[in-house]
Amino acid sequence: MLARDFWPPTPNRAQPTGIAHMPTRESCLYLIVVVDLFSHRRVSWAMSEHLDR
Repeated sequence: MLARDFWPPTPNRAQPTGIAHMPTRESCLYLIVVVDLFSHRRVSWAMSEHLDR
């Protein structure tokens, strides 16, 4: 848990994730993003039609 400390002292100490569900005409897409809270930059991201892949 972050204990509401959103400014870690060094990189790679806190990397929360976010999931977004985006409906489309054909199906749904899920966007997963990992952010480094030290630099406030995206570390990784993935998009899929299923949450289990």
